[in-house]
Amino acid sequence: MMAFSKLKPYIYLFILSGLVLILLLIIRRIFPDTIMPGTIFPLLSGFTLISLIVLLMFLSGVRKGPEKSVLLTLAAISLKMLLSFVLALVFFIGLKNREMASVLLFFILYLIFTFFVVFTFLSILKKSELKEKAL
Repeated sequence: MMAFSKLKPYIYLFILSGLVLILLLIIRRIFPDTIMPGTIFPLLSGFTLISLIVLLMFLSGVRKGPEKSVLLTLAAISLKMLLSFVLALVFFIGLKNREMASVLLFFILYLIFTFFVVFTFLSILKKSELKEKAL
């Protein structure tokens, strides 16, 4: 049971990625001209990888104690923003995706994964605060 609670954020991340992929494929099936075929997988895999890196960094800080937890939480959020900027740079300039649908898809996925990361951080911090008060 303890091992599952440590893996829960990662499992939820991959469930979220799968649900977003299914939703995007359904939207693409219903409205074929909205989302270009080469934009879904690079963006979704990029945001999933960024969120996974940020979760690993954050959870390592939570395990190290409250002093390092604050610093690593801020560093993880900053790293997420920086890696998202790099993904945007590569996606828009490197791959030359300039359609309005691609820009909208990028920002929608950015918001979805940012909300997931922030709510996961808050949930884990709340649980760790309750554990500290109980001790």
